[in-house]
Amino acid sequence: MKCKCPACGAVLSLDVLLQHEQASQAVFSALSINGEFGRLAVQYLGLFRPEKTMLTMERLTKVLNELLDIVNAGGFKRNGQQVNTSLDSWIDGLNAVLTNRHAIKRPLTSHNYLLEVVSQRQGRVVRVINHAESRRFESKTGKAVASLVEFANE
Repeated sequence: MKCKCPACGAVLSLDVLLQHEQASQAVFSALSINGEFGRLAVQYLGLFRPEKTMLTMERLTKVLNELLDIVNAGGFKRNGQQVNTSLDSWIDGLNAVLTNRHAIKRPLTSHNYLLEVVSQRQGRVVRVINHAESRRFESKTGKAVASLVEFANE
């Protein structure tokens, strides 16, 4: 049975794809984390495909395993700061990268672009939460409630 990859356009026999043990294991690992994440990760792999050749199974395995290692670590360091991530932040980041794929210089050679997108989006969320937290106790009533909560927790 011939299958065409929607991400990279490669036409392969399903048997050949599944016989490459490391590649099939990496794809199964991505899908086992979460169906949506796995689908997006496979599409993301297409960004690593060279323009005039196909993405080799060895390269596919390496790229996907690198991504899975970062995702399973629960965070990464970027610009000297630790960025803690959830599965939702990876799904959001992959969606953003794939939506913007036509503006990205391809083929990608590393995950740096994805890491930058995820860290920027995470930073935006943290800043919004911190801003909301700081504004919540600006009034006298808010400060009094905060003092009562602090007193109750002692």
